[in-house]
Amino acid sequence: MLTHNSSLQASTEDPGAATTTAVARPRPGDSPMRWYRDTKPRFYRPYMIRVLAMDDSMMEFVFLHGHTGEDLALSQESFRIAYHDGRYAHSALPSTAQKARPGTERDCGMLFISDQYMESIAQSDRTTLVAAGGGEGKWPPSAGKFSELIERLHGQLGGSASAQDTEDLAALVELLKSVA
Repeated sequence: MLTHNSSLQASTEDPGAATTTAVARPRPGDSPMRWYRDTKPRFYRPYMIRVLAMDDSMMEFVFLHGHTGEDLALSQESFRIAYHDGRYAHSALPSTAQKARPGTERDCGMLFISDQYMESIAQSDRTTLVAAGGGEGKWPPSAGKFSELIERLHGQLGGSASAQDTEDLAALVELLKSVA
C-alpha cells in the first residue's frame, strides 16, 4: 500500500519534465510520472533571424528587420536560445531557422519564439522588434483569437493591469465567447 506522501504521479512546473510517452503499469517505489500543471495554451510569435551558430540544442542568432532583412541593433550583439525547448521556441514547421546553415548564404529563417523567452530580453529590444515588424500574429492562430481585445482592454486600464488582471480578462473573454 502507498504511504500518504508517496505517489505514482506528481505535477511539475517544468513542461520538459512532464511524461509524454506511455509506460508500463507503474508500481509502488517507481519514480513518479510527471504531468505539467500549467495547462494554459502556449503560443509563439514569428521572428526573422540570422543564425550565427547552432548545435543540437542551442542556437546563437541576431534578429532581423521584418521588412528590410537588415540586422537589428539591439542591446546585445547576439542572442542564444534552446531552440528545441518548447518553453522558448517551436523548432518544427512553420519555423524554418532550424534548417539554416550558419556561415552560408542560407543562414536566415523564421523562428517562432514564445513570450516566455521574449520576456527575458530587454523591454527596449522588444519595442524595437515590434516596430521592425517582428512578432506579428500568434501561432497557433487559435491561441491569439482574443489577444487584440485583451490588449485593448489592458491599454484602457492605462497599461497597469497585473498578470492576474490579464488572466481575468482572458477568462472573461472566454466566458463571453461561450454565451455569445
